[in-house]
Amino acid sequence: MLNGHTHFPAPWQNVLTNGRFGTITTQNGHAYTWADNARLFKLCGDHTTTAAEDETLFVVDRDNGAVATAVVSRGGGQGSLCHRFGATVWRASRNGLALEQETFVDVSEPIRYTRLRLTNRTDEMRRLTAVWRVKPMLCDGVNTANRLLKATRTGSGASVANLTDARTGRLFLSQINAETTVLADGVRLASPAAVRELIFETKLELAPGQSRSLDYTMSYDETEPRADFDAAREKLTRFYTVDLTPVSVRTPDRELDILLNGWLMYQTLNGRFWAKASLWQCGGAIGFRDQLQDCLALLWHDPALVRAHLLEAAAHQFPEGDVLHWWHRPGRGVRTRISDDMVFLPYVTAAYVRFTGDKTVLSEPVPYLKGEPLAPDERERYTEYVPGEQRESLHEHCLRALDKAYCLGRHGLPLMGTGDWNDAMDCLGAGGKGESVWLAMFLCRVMTDYAPLCPGQTGEELRARARRLTEAINSTGWASEHYLRAFTDKGEPVGAPEAHACRIDLLTQSWAVLSDTAPLERRVSCMRAARRELVDESRGLIRLFWPPFDTDDEPMGYINAYPPGVRENGGQYTHAAVWYIAALAKMGMGNAAVRMLDLINPINHTRTHLENELYTREPYVVCGDVQSDGPRAGRGGWSWYTGAAGWMYKTALEEVLGMKKEGDRLVFQPCIPSEWENYEIEYRYAAALYRISVYNPHRLHGGVRGIVVDGKPVEEVKLESSGEHRVKITLGQTERT
Repeated sequence: MLNGHTHFPAPWQNVLTNGRFGTITTQNGHAYTWADNARLFKLCGDHTTTAAEDETLFVVDRDNGAVATAVVSRGGGQGSLCHRFGATVWRASRNGLALEQETFVDVSEPIRYTRLRLTNRTDEMRRLTAVWRVKPMLCDGVNTANRLLKATRTGSGASVANLTDARTGRLFLSQINAETTVLADGVRLASPAAVRELIFETKLELAPGQSRSLDYTMSYDETEPRADFDAAREKLTRFYTVDLTPVSVRTPDRELDILLNGWLMYQTLNGRFWAKASLWQCGGAIGFRDQLQDCLALLWHDPALVRAHLLEAAAHQFPEGDVLHWWHRPGRGVRTRISDDMVFLPYVTAAYVRFTGDKTVLSEPVPYLKGEPLAPDERERYTEYVPGEQRESLHEHCLRALDKAYCLGRHGLPLMGTGDWNDAMDCLGAGGKGESVWLAMFLCRVMTDYAPLCPGQTGEELRARARRLTEAINSTGWASEHYLRAFTDKGEPVGAPEAHACRIDLLTQSWAVLSDTAPLERRVSCMRAARRELVDESRGLIRLFWPPFDTDDEPMGYINAYPPGVRENGGQYTHAAVWYIAALAKMGMGNAAVRMLDLINPINHTRTHLENELYTREPYVVCGDVQSDGPRAGRGGWSWYTGAAGWMYKTALEEVLGMKKEGDRLVFQPCIPSEWENYEIEYRYAAALYRISVYNPHRLHGGVRGIVVDGKPVEEVKLESSGEHRVKITLGQTERT
């Protein structure tokens, strides 16, 4: 509940989008709206401000001039803000007038709906005018000086075209269920006119106790889409209650349940995969590794979506094996020397085949991009790239990616290039000699996973390369009790215990476990070292590495420009923190894994006013980073647009609760706290519903002793496409535990 004095420490956002069209809302109203690309084509509003001044909806009392709005932070009074899956609702009550404003984006069409519902709670007739004020943008929000916007009256409102833009679509603004006057820059719009601001005025009268709803739409297309608020809302409700995620859980950890039962998947799909934007980062571009990693969680949402993205990603690879680091559709992007991007293609492809059993994707033909390789003195090149004539199967694309990444340096480790997941370490190996211990581990994992998809000698060669990398990791990458992070162009170790900065890095400790490259005693050692040096329980965070770089004497890259403890420079990078949790689960450390999930859960950072003032970000979505040092230690960074959400979903569901899908079967390998007596999972598969109960009578961390499906003991859960099925899983010691 809110009042006019309610303080939010920062904008609390909701990302409403279907991939083609989107709006970001906050407690202050509509922040900005876009079509096709959140960065390149804003319809209204600007991501650089949080005031939501470019679009407002309010009501004027024609008898006394009083102004009221459903957005409490703008108009005062008492009210509430509700962000839910796919919609935002503001409610307020002022001077005897109740206002409710609901906004959502259609699940498939490029149209946004807003309903303003007014209720007269006085015993007098109210003569009101509803005013919708919009300042059209129709550009990237930066190059606004040379725009020429022309407005034209339509039957239910107005359309706006940018005459200086090559796009053929128009912005349509409509009031669809009342007679409305449209003003362009203060003048009634009758014939086409240049415009900077449009105002819709709708006059109405409300008797005592009477309610009335006014429906507004904003859309962008060549012709105005057909609008039906109630039908669109019904489709929206079904999508976000049924289609968003087929999995729901109930565990002893309520805060974890809240995130798993929709919010993590919602953040991954809406914030990362579709919008690629928030108030903190309005990207709009597809990152090669970024959206591929999101696909690991989105497999549970829609495998067909993942299949399509695998082919799109492969189509942004060059014949040499390297890829665009990121691109704006259709193909303007940046070619770099970053060394890990391309490896995520075979990694996610193998995961897709394992999850679905669909091997046909491997033979899908995909073109390569045309483009001259980078010159020896070029670090990157941003330009327009187009498909070339050469095309090969997705499988061949994956093999070229692995070949490109398997370029070894003096220590037998892959070359670092201008970044290896940590883009901010872009100078460490820019000279062409720096090596990455982490990339060696990641390549081992990917080659091992992808080898079963390769016939004969190709698969054996991948396994042999993984063995050689494993030997190099353990012979040159070990430093007394943990693994090094990298070697610089000069051959100096990064992540060594005697170093001034970055004495230990979380990535290599986690992936030593996740890649199966470390012997058991070293796994135990590096996990202990990471817990001791990088976990700060008092502040509720897990650092990426420590200590941070605090001088320019060690030029690692643009990481040196960040203050100590901020983002990649020793802050919590939540993406990596979740990998650490996955490693704990793989080690069978259920108590620690769930303790760390609780530690980084945003709900646990926002329970009190003081916690909110420190953390500042939303309690319902994951932050990409958290400051770890200085007076703002514990403050959240970018929220919404982060790959940490997808990884947290995958790790919590698959590694902790232990449910994995492999083709037409479910596999269970839980790693839970010993104090958990039981938990439940519901899983919808096709037209079937699986009600899964997991019991832990001996208070263990894992080990499946028995599985019963519909009253019959079984060795595994074979999925059927219809019916309701009850699954009972009992944990206990087995020969394999």
